[in-house]
Order: sequence, then structure tokens, then C-alpha cells
Amino acid sequence: MHKYLPLIILIFLLGKNAFAQPQPSPQERSVQLSATTQTNPPQINLQWKPDFGATKYVVYRKALNDTNWGNPIATLAGSATSYVDNNVQVGVGYEYAFFKEDFAYRRDTICVPSGTPLTFTINDVNGIGVCCSFGDGFYEIKNCNNIVASGAQFGYSETKNFTACNDGSGCSEIYITVKPSMIDNSTSWTLQNNQTGQIIASAGGAGQFIRPRPEYGFIYAGIELPPVEDHGRILLVVENDLVTPLATEIDELKMDFIKDGWRVSTINVDRNDAISSVLNAIKNVYNSQADLNAVLLLGHVPIAFSGSIFPDTHTENEGAYPADVYYGEMDGVWTDNTVNVTSAFLSIYHNVPGDGKFDQDTPSSGVVELQVGRVDFFDMPAFGQTEVQLVQQYLNKNHQFKTRQINPTRRALIDDNIGQTIAAPAASGYRNFATMFGANNIFESDYFGTMGSQSYLWSYGAGSGDVSTAAGVGTTNDFANSNLQNVFTMLFGSQFGNWAFGNNLLRAPLASGQTLTSCYSGNPPWVLHHMSMGYPIGYSLLQTQNNTNDLYLPYGPALVSTALMGDPTLRMHMVEAPTNLQITNNNNTINLNWNPPSNETLVGYNIYRAASVNGVFQKINNNTITSTSFVDNSPLTGDNFYLVKTLKLETSGSGTYYNLSLGLLGNTNFTGTGGDTTPPTITIATANNNVNTNFTVNIFPSENINGLTISDFDISNGTASNLTGGATFYSMTITPSAAGLVTIVLPSQTVTDLAGNENTAASNTLSVTYTPPNNGDTTPPTITIATGNNNVNTNFTVNIFPSENINGLTISDFDISNGTATNLTGGATFYSMTITPSAAGLVTIVLPSQTVNDLAGNENTAASNTLNVTYTPNTSNCNNPINTALNKTSTQHSTQFGATASRATDGNTDGDFWNGNSVALTNWTNQSWWEVDLGGVVDITEIRIFNRSDCCQDILKNYYVFVSENPFNSTDLNSTLNQNGVVNFLQNNAAGTPTTIPANTTGRYVRVQLSGQGFLALA
Repeated sequence: MHKYLPLIILIFLLGKNAFAQPQPSPQERSVQLSATTQTNPPQINLQWKPDFGATKYVVYRKALNDTNWGNPIATLAGSATSYVDNNVQVGVGYEYAFFKEDFAYRRDTICVPSGTPLTFTINDVNGIGVCCSFGDGFYEIKNCNNIVASGAQFGYSETKNFTACNDGSGCSEIYITVKPSMIDNSTSWTLQNNQTGQIIASAGGAGQFIRPRPEYGFIYAGIELPPVEDHGRILLVVENDLVTPLATEIDELKMDFIKDGWRVSTINVDRNDAISSVLNAIKNVYNSQADLNAVLLLGHVPIAFSGSIFPDTHTENEGAYPADVYYGEMDGVWTDNTVNVTSAFLSIYHNVPGDGKFDQDTPSSGVVELQVGRVDFFDMPAFGQTEVQLVQQYLNKNHQFKTRQINPTRRALIDDNIGQTIAAPAASGYRNFATMFGANNIFESDYFGTMGSQSYLWSYGAGSGDVSTAAGVGTTNDFANSNLQNVFTMLFGSQFGNWAFGNNLLRAPLASGQTLTSCYSGNPPWVLHHMSMGYPIGYSLLQTQNNTNDLYLPYGPALVSTALMGDPTLRMHMVEAPTNLQITNNNNTINLNWNPPSNETLVGYNIYRAASVNGVFQKINNNTITSTSFVDNSPLTGDNFYLVKTLKLETSGSGTYYNLSLGLLGNTNFTGTGGDTTPPTITIATANNNVNTNFTVNIFPSENINGLTISDFDISNGTASNLTGGATFYSMTITPSAAGLVTIVLPSQTVTDLAGNENTAASNTLSVTYTPPNNGDTTPPTITIATGNNNVNTNFTVNIFPSENINGLTISDFDISNGTATNLTGGATFYSMTITPSAAGLVTIVLPSQTVNDLAGNENTAASNTLNVTYTPNTSNCNNPINTALNKTSTQHSTQFGATASRATDGNTDGDFWNGNSVALTNWTNQSWWEVDLGGVVDITEIRIFNRSDCCQDILKNYYVFVSENPFNSTDLNSTLNQNGVVNFLQNNAAGTPTTIPANTTGRYVRVQLSGQGFLALA
């Protein structure tokens, strides 16, 4: 939150130049993360390509399924290029976020006299507000806890009038929040006294960003993560025209799904069916099959249209777009009664009430349940083949890739012809590709000129164009006449994001070469980093579409147009399978023998078994098999279907994980005498029944079991985590809740053996006595709290200094009078938090006794000191501005006639150089400068520039004022203009006494600099 105070600098200077606020490039908008790992001790080493304009990296870590990033784990200097995480375990995945600039909203607090009549005006130079084609932005104004104005889709401008309430302080606080869209340099606002016309505060404006543009990267990293053995179920929706001519290829596709750990359901539809009929058929499967995760639309399955959007920035294309997300949302409410837009040149975009096209711009429920991919070659005459032939060609190469007959080179190509426009769309390439291959394996090259003869697993191409063209990248005809060696691609540009056009560029890659998936990435950026560790592209589609809590994207949930062309089950890393499975059925056992893959570096093999070919395959080997044979000693009575899979330790740009090939399938019917009716028994044990820390519990089933989860155990005085293992050995970690007895038991009827027999008896009850460690330490910790200033006029930071490492400190532990605490960060022997005073007067903070423990379990037996801080509300925006530059340390390029830099901040605004020593003066030089250090980051409402009063007023013009939270990297003007985080103001007109520059920013360092030669004099 910004609470602005005036900064007054008294200035005389010469110079000229033009105003500019540089935009970060696609690479600068990214943090190009990759990871290397080691196992002993476990360590994840994260690296990234250096960005010489970065001022910081704020690092977060979370578990894969967490829906927020929590608190940062580190803040690194902008010069950093690596970070080592030692707090990791082998077999556990960790997701990291690195922010150079985060997703924060713009928040401002402005203080005005109660009863002031106010006008708030928000503008967008493109006439599209802050919602919804480029993110779900909004604005909101609160005063006295009431929302007095809000909006989002306001076109070019919106004005709201209101009167500042009386909140009892004499200076009524106005809270302004803006969540910008992707085009965050097009939005600006002003708050004005509508009686006097005075602009009280403002933000944004021509060439300025209303907030720093997000610059970030994500990575999902780990050490030897376990293989994904079961992906759930996929529904194959086949258009009727393909059923008969492609029966062989469709059967092969289904078998490839099954061999990769999917179960398959199939429905056939007609291209003329109502979309509601198709959706209901999908819902029927979803409601009857709880494991349904994905849908592949094969052929010209009816297309749903929705929204009033224009993702490519062309308002002439505003309207309804294809929305395959409709088929992935199982509880959405799709309406057709509000949108009425017919301004687009082409009728395909028109959307009016009752026309069968929906109103929603984003998924209606906010949560898309199913991964939906489409392989559809309707109306693609450029390729000179029928739809059936093109689908057949796609299915054949899909099989070839999954069986590693196509084995592309692991690297990425980027052909970017757009640059910084619309949030620098090619950042999707740099950001994701680094996690896959490392930044050094991303190559900037010509799309068709390179991949026609060279292999790249991934590519990205962006360029302006039309439905069949991306300028600088290529056309649909180029795809028709090429045979690209590329499997996964992302494209971005004008118009072709609407893939329902004939000869559409987004569908074209799938119709030729080796390409199997294509997506429109830039609005929104796609979230693909999980694929680096074995996840299918359909998982990435869901993360992009849902974006819970703005987790991965700063702009909210994805547009309805976000879609995947291709098979959603595709993974990046395919492993060669074994061959020639031989199955021998004996009286009591089944013997399996096979041949190894011919060209694979493997760890071994896993064996999976099911009672039917489309059933749930379960691993039946206890340990990884390193030979090429296996004996099943407990076969099922009746049919036994087996999958033998190669197990490989895969290394990617994000770490290591165990990867499986498609299974080698075989089956037999067992009628021997070995039918198993014996229930399994479970024994649980630990190495030590008296502990002073977390401990490991081992679980020993008497035979292979299925279905064991943490929730199956009954645990008293503790919690379980990290259940690992399988078959006849599992382990988990127990964290005791308090001193005393911890008990663990597995109840009866919770697991089954491979023959389906339940455990009829509970396990033994394991009892462990937990005594918190003291290591001989009986000394209670003491706590000291302090702040940098005991007289404040705004929020302030309180630092907490424990005498030793402590556990359990929370904000609620503190007793605070006349204030509230937020943002408690830190750990061990240092914490800090922010205090927001409630009213003028004394604010007190104390940590009572018996609230925290040291690592030996000793409580703080005494309260901390009581910290007293006097809060005097700042009324700077009301009647009494504060000069935050007064008497602060200042420097300048050079000094003439003894006119030192400090004269510009001494409070003397006389401006007569020869009378009163009130003017600082440099020598005549090029790009001369003067600078002040405010001593800390402060909120700045305005900067006041005072001209000389004795002469020469006409030459005080064309000068820059720079503001930064961090030191300036250089005295060179152009370098400062391009420094990340620096705000600049160009004043072309002659200054007055004073000239007031509305700043409404934060900063510590303020510089004034000439662009040409001259004296620099500041009054």
C-alpha cells in the first residue's frame, strides 16, 4: 500500500531529451529457471539466466497441490543467478516461484479533509477498461469502509463523484485498488477536488505503467520423484465419420492410452449434434466414472462458442470464440442472454442473445475439471487431403512418438516477431523452456528454415497476421509444404487464435510433420513447467485455464478461447518399451519373460496386472526387476492382463524423476490351484519407542497390498506425512503433537491383497513415547522487540529478536493496543511484522510470557519489553506537506563556486544565487546530475522543483527527474532510463517557483539529470 508524502527538491538546471519508460523484453519478463540435484545430502540447485536489469529475486516454495505461495523463503540480490535449497527430501517434488516483479495490485491511500467533494476518473487509452479480454482487472475505491466506486469494463473512461466521509481523524483516508490488465501501460487515474479542480493524486499516464510489469518464473523440481503409474481415465469422443475408416488406428490409440496408465471410455457423436447433447454425454461418463480426467475430441466434434472477447487486441474481431473448455467444465452454468455484439467484420464473431453462443468470457464455474484436447481437420484444403486422411496421419505419428520411433532432440526454438506487445507473449517460451532444457538450450532461430532440417522437441512462434498467417513465422501453406521435426509448439498472433476458420494456422501444425500439439500462448501465457517432470500437457492446460488465486498468472482465469490442439495425454519424455513378452501358465504361478529395449538406459522394469485389459493395472513386483523375467506367485483366478514397463531415471531441466515406458501387454487365463483366500496381515514398527523428534514408522504387509493411504491410520497425539513405498513395505513420518504417548494403528478392512482379500484384523498398536528435546537446555528464551523510530506518522515495522531459535510465533501471540499487526515474516532468531496504528496516540506492543518455546521446549517465562510508539497521523495531502528531502544527504556531479549539493535540500527556497547561499551548482559538463538519498524508501506524492529567482528562468526546462527504491546503477542517462524499477519524469517547460510534479510513487533515491551539456543549479 502506498501512502504518499511530498518530496520537495529545489532545482535549477539545463538540458533536453524525450520522455520514455522502457518496456521489459520477453526474456526480461521471465526468470529462466532450471535445476540440478544431488542425493547425498539431498539438494536442489536452482539456476537462471542473469538479468542485468533485475533489482531482486523474491523466492517462494510450495507443495504441488497448494493453492497459494505463502511467505517467501528468500529474497536475493538482482545479481544472483543461483539458489540452493538444502531443506529437501529425495522423492518429494517442490514447486518454486521466482519474482523480479510480482502480481501485486496497485494500492494507494490518499488523505483528504473530511467533506471534500471528489471526482475519481479512470482512463484506458485503448477503450477496453481493465477487463476482460486481457485479464480480469478491476478498480475499487473505499472510504470509511464503504465501497464508493468500482468497475472494470469502463471503455475509454469512467468518472465517479463522491464526498470524503468523516472518519474522525480530520483527514479522511481514500483507499484506491487497481488490478490492471495485461496492457498495464494503457490505464491511468486521477483523484481531483471537484470544487477547486486540484489534482490530489494520480497514477499511470502516457508511456507509464500503473504498476511494474510482472517478471517471473516457475519450476517444479525434485530428486528421483516416483513414477506416475496411474493417470486415471480418458474419454475418447469420436466423430461418426471416423469410426469405420479409422477403426484400426482408433483401436491402436486406445491401446496406447491403456499401456500408458489410462483407462478408456468411448462415445461416438455426429458433427451436427447439439453441443448440449455432446456435453450431456460427457457428463454421463463423468458422473459414472469417478476417475475421468481427460477428453480427446477426435474429428469434427461440434464446436461451442462463447464470450465477447478479442484476445489478439483487434477490436474488429470482438465476439464469440471457440470454447472447448465448455466440454471440460462439469458444473458450469453457461448462459445465452446478455452478450449482444455484432461490431466484428465477420459474422463468425457475432454473439446475440438466444443464438446458441454463450455469454461467458472465462470458464463459468471458475474450475475446469477435465483436460480437453482436439484433433480436428475440418476445412483444411491447403493440405490436399481429406479429414479422414489427416486424422489417420496424426494417429500414426502419435503412436510413433509414444513408442519412441520419433525421438526428437531435447531443445527449444523461439521465433519471436512481436516482442514486448501484450505482456511480451514469447515469455511463455523462455519461461517454460528453461525448466525443460535449461536456458542454454533455447535457440532463437527461424521457425521453418530451421526445423525443416533440425529436430526440436518444443518451439514457439509469434507474429502479426491473419487466420492462416503469423508474420515472420509462416503460413498454413508453409505447414502444408513442410515436414517439420518438432513435436510440441506454441503460436501467437492476430486472428488465428479463433481456430474455427478454415485453413487455420493453429490447427495446421498437426496436419504435417511430426507436430502433435499446438496452443495459442501469449494471452494467456501457458503454464507448462510441470511437463519437465513427466506430467502430460493436459495437466498444463488445466493449470492455465483455472489459475486458482492468480497462482501462475497475474491476470485471473484464462479466457474461454484457451484450448489445446492435440492429444492431452502426451508427455515430453517417452521411454523405449521391452519387446517379445512370453507368458507361461503353470499350476500355481505365471511366468513372464521378455526382451530388453535395444537402445535405452534403464533402471529396470515394473510389472502391472489387471483382471481386464481396461481395468486398473496394479504393480505386483516389490522391488525393481533388473532381469528380464518375473514369476507371479499369486495370480488372479481367471483372466490376468500384464503390462511390463521399462523404468528409467529421467533427467530434465528441473531435476530427476522415474519414468515409465508404454507397457508391453500380454494376458493369460489362470485356472490353477493357487487361488488366494488368505487375508493379509499388517505389522507396524519403529526403530525407537522413545523419541524426542519426528520419527519414521515402517509398515510391513504380509503380502502385496493395494489402497493404503495416510487417512487409513488411526493416530493419537500426532500427524502422519510422506507415506512412501508399495507392495510389502511402506514408511511414513510421524510428527508428535505434544509430550506423551503417540499411538498408531491400522484398523481392519482398510486394505486388500492382490486377490481382493481384506485385512480382517487390525495391525498391532504401535506406542511411542515423545519427550521434547532439551539437550540439557533448561534456559527459557527471552524476547526483545524494537523499531527504528518511536515517533511515526504511518505504518511501521517492528523487529523481534529472540535470544535463541524459537518455534510457534504467530501474530495472535502479541498484545497490541491501538493498532493491528500484519505480515509476520522471519524465523529462528529474527522476525519482523508491520503495525498499522488505529488512531492518533500511543501504540503499545508486547509479547506475553508462555507464548513461544525454544528448540528444547522451554517456554519464555517472562514477557518481552513493552514497545511504545507515538503515532501522529500524516495530513500531508490535506493542509501540511512534509518535505521528506529536508537535510537529507545529497551529492552532485561537481561543485562550482562552493555551491554544494546540500543547498538544494536545506529548506531555503530563496533562489538568488548571489544572496543567501540557496543554490547548488555544478560545472558546465555533459549530463550533469544531482542526487539525494532519503535514507529509506518513502511514499512520494509530489516533487517540487524551484527555479532560480534572480535570473535565467527561461533555461530551466527539458530536465529529467528519476526516482528509485534502489541505488542508481550508473550516471549515464540512457542506462538510468533503462534501469529496472526506475520511474522517470521529463519536464519540457520552464519551471516556476515551484513546479510541482505529481509523483505518487515510492522511492529512496531521487536524481535530477541533464540530457545535454550545461550547468545544473538547484535552488
